Amino acid sequence: MNNTTENNLLFINMDTVTNVWIWREQLTARLADMRASVKVGDIVIALHNGSAMAAGRITARGTAESNGYLSRVWVRMNLRQKHTPISLSEKQKAVLKATAHQSGCSYPGFESALVIPLADAANFRKFSAQIYGEESQASSPKKGKRNQQLLFTMRRTDINDAAKVCLCNALLARGDLADAIYHRDQGRIDTDHELDLVPTRIVPWECCTDFERTDPNNYILLDVQLADHFEVGLISFYKNGNQIQDPAMDEDAFDPWVDRYFTLPKLNKDQKKYMDWHRANIFKQWRFSKGQPLYVQGE
Repeated sequence: MNNTTENNLLFINMDTVTNVWIWREQLTARLADMRASVKVGDIVIALHNGSAMAAGRITARGTAESNGYLSRVWVRMNLRQKHTPISLSEKQKAVLKATAHQSGCSYPGFESALVIPLADAANFRKFSAQIYGEESQASSPKKGKRNQQLLFTMRRTDINDAAKVCLCNALLARGDLADAIYHRDQGRIDTDHELDLVPTRIVPWECCTDFERTDPNNYILLDVQLADHFEVGLISFYKNGNQIQDPAMDEDAFDPWVDRYFTLPKLNKDQKKYMDWHRANIFKQWRFSKGQPLYVQGE
């Protein structure tokens, strides 16, 4: 599967892409040309600020119909960010520009995934091998990151075993912390949708102190699908609990899986501080930002 010469090549511009959503912890986007042939395992290269910043594979492909006609083709991808950006050559830019034109869009401002024709794929062979490297599609970035955080927590020498267990339960959103969040919020959520509610951190783990990681005020109850969108910053919430969405979000992706009008029960003072931070540092920042600052008590 790691052979980059046997697969189609897709490009996605993270600066301009629209109609995206998160499904099973992976980015999903439309194809610019619905006639393009793609399959699971094909290579995806993500551009950001004009350079290749991430790579991965297509993990799923699907279609949607409207009034009996094919309306879109979508692909799901397991992108992983690179530490060092790689620039495109002028010849490669020319190929992307021509492909975009044939697909009815433009380069570099294309809003959907571009499939490079097989006849032009040779122009990117060395490039795709360089940017893709030895990436594996076995696990999602989220799960891999969480496992690393668990391992780091268990190896810490500055806290006792009881604190380690408490933090690991918080990382996995289970135990007494999860029970407290369910007890506080489950009966206050008003929705007509049948939701699979899970405790969801407002400020990410890596931006928090141990206290904030185990603070029930740093958690809200969200449907598991809505939680994925919240964690990457495709949605957030105002202080009054009303939901806001990134314009890049595919509105159709909300139905039938997600309640787009879902609102949070009344937030307390500390929750509002955490949510202010999320709107400022996570919301709309999902396009491979350089990382978020520490929470520092909401400052």
